[in-house]
Amino acid sequence: MMTAQEQEMMKREEQAVSGEARRVDRRPVYSPATDVYEQEGSFVLVMDMPGVTDKDVELQLEDDVLNIRAGIKEQELEGYELLYGEFRPADYERSFTLSSDIDRDKIKASVKNGVLRVELPKTEKLKPRKIEVKAG
Repeated sequence: MMTAQEQEMMKREEQAVSGEARRVDRRPVYSPATDVYEQEGSFVLVMDMPGVTDKDVELQLEDDVLNIRAGIKEQELEGYELLYGEFRPADYERSFTLSSDIDRDKIKASVKNGVLRVELPKTEKLKPRKIEVKAG
């Protein structure tokens, strides 16, 4: 169950226009589509960033804000001349305000097939725990 602070974060994120591009220095900048999942010990962000590899992604945590940036490089096929092209180099940017319930020292990220997965572990105080009941 999400806390009120996490729900507010989600509301602000929903207000951001996902997938829309803006331009910075003539390169389009996209806000990647993002899904947020919750599991027992963490939250997981799953972001679509086609064309991005692990070397292209930068995550930076500043105060309570997780900034995610990535860039796509222009692909050049050796020995070919481009006659018509619709693909342009672009950047991805997205920011998330983290609640105090996230263990900042244990955040992990990975990229596979253009999908960024960021695991945001919950602090010990937030993790559910089972309390054993004894007879007697």
